[in-house]
Amino acid sequence: MEKTCNSNHTTNCQKQLLNDRPISIHLVDMPVSNPELIDKNLERRMATAQKIVSIARFLREKSKIRIRQPLNKILIPISSPTDRRDIQMVEDIIKEELNIKEIEFITDDSNIVSKTAKANFKTIGKKFGKDTQLVANAIKEFTNEQIKELEANKKITISIKM
Repeated sequence: MEKTCNSNHTTNCQKQLLNDRPISIHLVDMPVSNPELIDKNLERRMATAQKIVSIARFLREKSKIRIRQPLNKILIPISSPTDRRDIQMVEDIIKEELNIKEIEFITDDSNIVSKTAKANFKTIGKKFGKDTQLVANAIKEFTNEQIKELEANKKITISIKM
């Protein structure tokens, strides 16, 4: 294969021909990604870490506690052993990002975490029309058991008094 150069300057031509570099980075094809090399578990763990860091930074900002001020521990609610393992695998990253010394896991059974349900009016409005407010009120009254069922099954059946 013969190399050619279209430059008017001899030194530029010599450099391009000797270094075997492209004339411009803008003329080089971008590499194609290989989906088989993507580690879905790593991506899930990192997404969890990003969510934790984002929420903790918001809470620190809200409490006017700067990141430069180290904290002894952070309490992270978990709902499954998988969540705990995922967080433990990125624990060092979370600690470093938030400037904390320890991560403590708490379960739904503890009295520290209380969950409430709130209706997404845009979603339920399309489905229930004029009964949207009744459905929203029923969702607002969900018990902890109903919320756990919804989280586990991604759906729940409720009865509404009209």
